[in-house]
Amino acid sequence: MQFRNTRAQFRLPFYLVCDFESLLSPADDDDVDAVKATKLVDIHNVCGFACYRVTEHETYQTEPTVYSGPNVVDKFHEHVMNESLIIGRIVTNEQGMEPLTDDEMARHDSATTCEVCRKPFTKKNHKVMHHDHITGKYVGPTCKRCNLGLRYPNRKRKANIDHGKIKKIRIAETGEFKYVSADNNEKWAEQEYEDNYFLPIVFHNLKSYDAYFVIKHFKKQYTEHNKPDKRATDGYGDDDKTDTKTTYGDITVTPLNGEKYLSFQVGNLKFLDSFQFLSTSLENLVSLLLKSGRDKFVHTTKFLGDHDLVFAKGLFSLRLHVRPRQI
Repeated sequence: MQFRNTRAQFRLPFYLVCDFESLLSPADDDDVDAVKATKLVDIHNVCGFACYRVTEHETYQTEPTVYSGPNVVDKFHEHVMNESLIIGRIVTNEQGMEPLTDDEMARHDSATTCEVCRKPFTKKNHKVMHHDHITGKYVGPTCKRCNLGLRYPNRKRKANIDHGKIKKIRIAETGEFKYVSADNNEKWAEQEYEDNYFLPIVFHNLKSYDAYFVIKHFKKQYTEHNKPDKRATDGYGDDDKTDTKTTYGDITVTPLNGEKYLSFQVGNLKFLDSFQFLSTSLENLVSLLLKSGRDKFVHTTKFLGDHDLVFAKGLFSLRLHVRPRQI
């Protein structure tokens, strides 16, 4: 057996790690399910969320976002969509490759096989310089086929280019790439970013807990997009008016059953469950990684320090706190 999906080896430069917190509120005494013969004791009311943008590029690293207050899920959707727009601008503003150092040039010239597929270079599948499109730094020698596959997974850019809506140009002064309108050479519209990539949003135990809040409080407006439709004249002058067309993003679900979902995607936001890959509690994961040293917790120590309490599981009585103001 041989792994041939080169694109799956591409390391995504950005993803979001999130978590919801909730309070247990006593349910009404009369709330009894006669069919299942069960009594509802407590209701989980989401009271806050935390979200952190994970990236190796220090220029684009930000502090964790923590929110506690009213309309938590609405605030969460607003935040992740804003993150999606910001990251979309970054990944579509491709940087030209920087000049190679002497060591990098020697490494490239001496290479006889591709560093990705490990196959020798040929006349048809020749050697090329693979570089990071965000930083512009040289990555290594790859074959032409692998270099075309190692890119950010786009969703609809090819369709847009085929229809002549946008085109890719290079700025001579900076060597950067940008996408512009093929018709009037204006900068690519902001709303187009959402169609060009997917942004992973990772929860631990999403399937059994956090997905409930996202799905329960989901609103159609979260996927609403207003895009220019056509240009029309009002009949009273020569000024043009831009009509807008309202569309809604696609929603795809990978279900485990009628109540649990392995993953789901809303527009370009792809919700994933890290428990599917690391099937143990966060407490155990921390303790296992801690054996390798606290220097492995790069993001944690950067914002929270390396005190013992940072790596320990905290104790919190949900029974004593049923309202946010009691915390």
